[in-house]
Amino acid sequence: MLSLYITPNHIKNTPLDAIDPTDSQHYINLKDIYLGLGVANQVSLPELHASTEEVTVLKQKCLNFIVKACVGIRKRYSLNDPVLSSIAKLDPGSCLSDNRLQSLSSLFPVLPRFKPQTLNDQQTLDDEWRNLMLTANELHLNTNQPADVFWHQYQKLH
Repeated sequence: MLSLYITPNHIKNTPLDAIDPTDSQHYINLKDIYLGLGVANQVSLPELHASTEEVTVLKQKCLNFIVKACVGIRKRYSLNDPVLSSIAKLDPGSCLSDNRLQSLSSLFPVLPRFKPQTLNDQQTLDDEWRNLMLTANELHLNTNQPADVFWHQYQKLH
């Protein structure tokens, strides 16, 4: 969510837990805030006759909402928690990238419920992980869908 309104440079060069969502000095220009294709298409419809001022007001209200959401998330979760960064490694885009983990073993201590009980089951899961890129390509899975949908489809097809 931060990438919707904070400069990419600040996001890349600042630890996540150190980013202040309310610090406007790192905001991108209001006109460049990305609210999705649906919003862009709607405000450009001729029948809406949305003036530049109305679009600016809309973007400002959306920005305020997104900032509040980011502040709320920050209050509820420890952003430097190793569990959060570990879970992110299971995102479809991450787990099928060239920079992905080569083994799941590093996640087992952080995500104990994720760790199979026996060494044989751990090895089976790790083997599946290492073969995931090939399997996902063969199954034609879409990595752009939410993680829960991706993994559910993978489970059904595999």
